[in-house]
Amino acid sequence: MSPDRGRASTDDGRVVADILLATHRRGDLLREMLSSLAGADDLDGVRQILLIENGARDGSEDVAREFEGVLPIRYEFVEEANKSAALNEGLLMSDADLLIFFDDDVRVSPGTIAAYVDAAQRCGRGHFFGGRLTPWYEGEPPPQWLIPALPYTATGFDLGPEEIPHHEFMGPNWAAFRQDLVEIGGFSTRLGPGSGLVGQETEAQSRLTAHGVQGVFLPGAHVEHFVPAHNLTVDWVRRRRYRHMLGRALRARDSYEGPRIASVPRFLWRSYVEELLRVARDRLLRPYTEERVRGELRLMKVRAQIASHRLEVRGETVAGGDLSEGAEGSKGAHQRSD
Repeated sequence: MSPDRGRASTDDGRVVADILLATHRRGDLLREMLSSLAGADDLDGVRQILLIENGARDGSEDVAREFEGVLPIRYEFVEEANKSAALNEGLLMSDADLLIFFDDDVRVSPGTIAAYVDAAQRCGRGHFFGGRLTPWYEGEPPPQWLIPALPYTATGFDLGPEEIPHHEFMGPNWAAFRQDLVEIGGFSTRLGPGSGLVGQETEAQSRLTAHGVQGVFLPGAHVEHFVPAHNLTVDWVRRRRYRHMLGRALRARDSYEGPRIASVPRFLWRSYVEELLRVARDRLLRPYTEERVRGELRLMKVRAQIASHRLEVRGETVAGGDLSEGAEGSKGAHQRSD
């Protein structure tokens, strides 16, 4: 898609960006994240930092006040404890060209914001962007046998030194044109923190791609992502894999026409029994190894697939965004903190 799809908010044609940051009960990490932005020297293209606390007022507003006069920060509160709902509110509150998405548990490296704004200026609408991510471990790095089972947000994401096309980026570090996000309906509140499932950024990026928007990897956009010690355990990996695979299975509409038992394809029940017996045997006979962890994750995948079929019978789905068709005319229909 050509750059002339979009507009710029300034008279001289420069792209104007807002940083959109959803937060929930992470005051200390939020303070460190905002400190990294305060130390940046490339905020010229950023009009405001939209800090949206969701679910409970738990000190984020006080943290925001610490940076008044240092950062162009605007605090808002959304009652629903759901990250996607907070991001959708941000889409309605902003009228910037570009939205840069960071999580409240990252440290933003120098040059990152300039990389996003410069790429948006060059490429124009019809593109979205993502950058590199380095893990920032609370404690020791994970054991080698666990690394293949961990998500990129816990092990790192880097596609190399060149700017190249790519279709999927890490939720803690990416950017998109606001109007492109509005046109696909924003973020699905049935995915992401607060929903019980994961993957709302991935699902939104998938819909952007289907809408004809091209992803571009930017090596100059980099964050460090905090990884708590409890996220480097087999129990956490199992739970996350289940939530990830359940969301993925619900997004993929089923076309299976073979025999079913209790609304679930019969072959899945067979796979479940086989994987369950294999895992039970491994737990008795094997220490943790990469192969044993793979078996645990296969079991979680089959469990999620079974659950998705039972949910589909009740008509539940996670596909698509939740902004209404009248979203562009709904600005101001949010709760102001002041």
